Amino acid sequence: MDVQSQTPGVNSYLTAQLASRSNTASCVWVFCQQYLEQHVTESRCTPASTSQAPGAMDPSGVIMLRVRRGAGWFLTIGLLSGVNSLLQIFDAKIRFIFGLGITQVVDAVAHGMGQGGTTVILVVDGLFIVMLILCSRWARTGSQGAFLGGMIAYALDGFLLLYFSMWLDAAVHAYALWMIWQGYSASRELAQMRQAAQPGLSQPRLP
Repeated sequence: MDVQSQTPGVNSYLTAQLASRSNTASCVWVFCQQYLEQHVTESRCTPASTSQAPGAMDPSGVIMLRVRRGAGWFLTIGLLSGVNSLLQIFDAKIRFIFGLGITQVVDAVAHGMGQGGTTVILVVDGLFIVMLILCSRWARTGSQGAFLGGMIAYALDGFLLLYFSMWLDAAVHAYALWMIWQGYSASRELAQMRQAAQPGLSQPRLP
């Protein structure tokens, strides 16, 4: 198959998908989800006794909250990418803007394959989604390697969107990367705090 000959068709298909999707609804839905997750988690971490001094709270708990919040973005992106794949299979006209760009390219190429295209979407998209879920799981434990690997992959995915001139999607990728970076910074703080408490303790590693 000549990839160069299919590039204009893929580009035009992606542009049409971008024009037809409800980006505003997608953004509002995900922002609300992140807002609720943040405040619900913070309320769970608030001490029951208001008479407790602020300095008595374990600072590692607050840092771990930031780590998990940043890692949660990997899971959100993976789940929304999976929903986008299902919407593509059923030929829906809406997509979530926080999904992966590479899965959109795969969906566009598989769109003209008929029945075999559905299998391609399920297998290839599934691999990328599983990778994001694993990144989320490992990053929640404070793994800096999981954060870095996931951010590099998602940044490359953003450059793919820029190649297809999908500016709004790329801008949303940049915002998500910033939020994930906050989690990565917190994981570094957590590792330094643990090393200060136990000098012989090594940094978290991937399983």
